[in-house]
Amino acid sequence: MAVSCCFFGLAPTIKWAYEKVSQSESLLDVTTQIDIDEKRIPSNLKIVIYHILMDSLASFTLDSKSNKVALDLRNLDNNLVLTFEYQNQYAPEELNSVRERSILSGGDYEIINSDSGGTIYRSSWCVH
Repeated sequence: MAVSCCFFGLAPTIKWAYEKVSQSESLLDVTTQIDIDEKRIPSNLKIVIYHILMDSLASFTLDSKSNKVALDLRNLDNNLVLTFEYQNQYAPEELNSVRERSILSGGDYEIINSDSGGTIYRSSWCVH
């Protein structure tokens, strides 16, 4: 499936995957906001982001404590920023792979408490 993000594009692949989860997991409210210029994203980073998204989706669907996930992927200046807002104070342990993949691919990673009581997971990469 990672090939599809390079063939069809990262944004359409993400939207398709999240729509499939929204349809099959009726209790999970998934929202996506994607505003990227794919030409600025190296194909190896697209594959990393794809795997981060799939790991995150799997974690969110397995965790029965949360019913809402918001994904935001956008270019901000010379950075590509990926955030998940997860409406649960404690994330599933499976999200450790998000941190590892983000850092090992040359990006930054941080966890922020949101005003709504949830948690924001933010990965970012410098792209030129």
